[in-house]
Amino acid sequence: MKVKLILCVLASLYFTLCLASEGSKIDRSADELEMQLHTALSATNLDDAHQFGTSLYELSRSQNDAATAGKTAYVLASVENLRGRTDQVPIWFDRCANQYGLASAFAQQVDCLYRAALSYKSTNKLGTVRNRLRSAETVLEVAGEANSPIAEIIYAELAESYAPPQFETTASADEDRNRVLTYSKMAREILGANSQENSFLYAMLLAREAVALEDLHRFNEAETALLSAIAISQDFPEAQDLQTDLRRRLMVVSSRSSSKKINKNRYTVQMPDGRDVQLKVIKRSRVSYPEANGTAARYGLVRVLVQLDANGDVFDVSVIESLPNPAFGESVKKAMLKWAFVPMDDTKPEAILPFEYTMTFDLVRRK
Repeated sequence: MKVKLILCVLASLYFTLCLASEGSKIDRSADELEMQLHTALSATNLDDAHQFGTSLYELSRSQNDAATAGKTAYVLASVENLRGRTDQVPIWFDRCANQYGLASAFAQQVDCLYRAALSYKSTNKLGTVRNRLRSAETVLEVAGEANSPIAEIIYAELAESYAPPQFETTASADEDRNRVLTYSKMAREILGANSQENSFLYAMLLAREAVALEDLHRFNEAETALLSAIAISQDFPEAQDLQTDLRRRLMVVSSRSSSKKINKNRYTVQMPDGRDVQLKVIKRSRVSYPEANGTAARYGLVRVLVQLDANGDVFDVSVIESLPNPAFGESVKKAMLKWAFVPMDDTKPEAILPFEYTMTFDLVRRK
């Protein structure tokens, strides 16, 4: 039923486009093939639609009717997808883009290049994805549409396509991260110009920039981007997972921010009377790095509640949160039970109320 509906829509769309074509047909057989293609699509006959469509495409090309060839290639991409021949889908979108380019139909050419990029993306041909998106960018510049809504989508996809494996330290990876920042900001500028600075896409772009900034060790800027992304995405109920990820990442980035340098041997706790007391770590046991168990997470975070005895030794540790799995919390708990703190003033250790302690991990990075 779904396939029939899609084909009916395609048939209607194709027939409408053909009626709207400028100029008369060069050959009567082209009209006949168009009608046969429309009939096959309406009847959900994929094989006939492929046969008539291919014949029409070749005939249109031979007659230099690029507009009809482009429309036919577009339809054939969808037909091939429905036939399960997904490897042919990007090829037809490439042909569509080429023909629309010959017809100077720039909007349609960009649309086909974008769809070709998405199709290649599904087959993990990332270099080809980037190539098609860059071609779309060039077409937009030539057409004077570099600030149009479709350009915003192309720039956002380009930003994603240039994102290197996180924490890769090569010079070329840093160059790609700067490209991520450039394209992401270009997309955000268009969104802002169209009063879309509070959109979900805007938040996603900020989050992507934050990853690039973190890897470039520009932690203050990453922190700012994350705070903005959090403020925007909290208005979207479907963004709960994103919110969680952003807040955890913010804790990691904030701990590295030059404006918030943390001495790992010092920890500040608040007393019941409102005083801040600094604790010094005088004994510690190394936290064993647990297995991530195949998780796709890029970092770990553990929050625990720590309680001291009269000597400042840790005698109780309760895990509040453990990401990406419970093994991280257990590892921190096991180590911290061998830690000891001492107040930096005359406060007695036993007067220190249970306090929360946060530890972050850098996991094995994605390859």
